[in-house]
Amino acid sequence: MAYEIEGNSFYDYNLHVFSSMGALDFSRRLGDIDHDWKDSNGVEAYVDAADLLWDGREIKLLAFYKGADFISDLDTFRGLYEGVEAALVTTYGSHTATLKDIKVQREYVTNREVTLVLKFWEPVVTIAAPPAAGGGTGPTIAGYSFWGDFGLRVQRVSGLHDVQYRAMNRTYGNTPVGYSDNRKNRIINIHLNGKYTSLSSLITSINNLHGVMRAAGLKVFAYQGDNYNTYFADLSTVTVDPRSNWASVRLKLRFEE
Repeated sequence: MAYEIEGNSFYDYNLHVFSSMGALDFSRRLGDIDHDWKDSNGVEAYVDAADLLWDGREIKLLAFYKGADFISDLDTFRGLYEGVEAALVTTYGSHTATLKDIKVQREYVTNREVTLVLKFWEPVVTIAAPPAAGGGTGPTIAGYSFWGDFGLRVQRVSGLHDVQYRAMNRTYGNTPVGYSDNRKNRIINIHLNGKYTSLSSLITSINNLHGVMRAAGLKVFAYQGDNYNTYFADLSTVTVDPRSNWASVRLKLRFEE
């Protein structure tokens, strides 16, 4: 699928888009995500449906310009799309996005052959609810098997054993701040990767996982015989290498102590 904007090919602006990033990223939560009670009640996660507000995401297009007048053509492109919501089509789907910034990476022939990065902002990321979990062996999230349901293997998990205690203000002695016995919520980083058979199947799998992360309620992460009550709130990135049909996901979860 060719890259398009408002139904026009980028070739119409003497731009050849050869790569993109961010179009499948999981956007972060907005608003009140959790509350630290500063006592044995710990950190309360806000995960009801009414609490879930989501940020947009940045989409970067890497492009090569070859034409007669880069400066003039760039000014035309900016005038059409900067600050204006436009229909943007990437290899990973259709987006309603605004041109945010253009940066020149390198000029091969001054004002005629240039590589550049076009940054778009997709303010509203719409993700459909995923199908029911099929399940399977290995690590799972909310009953979904990373491998069985999404075709992604858990390569590495970090943060499970990182323990931080809450700072506690003291009104006595020479040390104004100490630490209580109550823990902060931990961040769990899950590195996933997998080889996909087709781009369409990859897009479906990634969007289904994104849908699971966006669902209301705590999500049990089952890993190596233990269960962790987690919730999703932070930007998680998806990297795709179309040359080798390889995808990597860096999923970040918060673990409610």
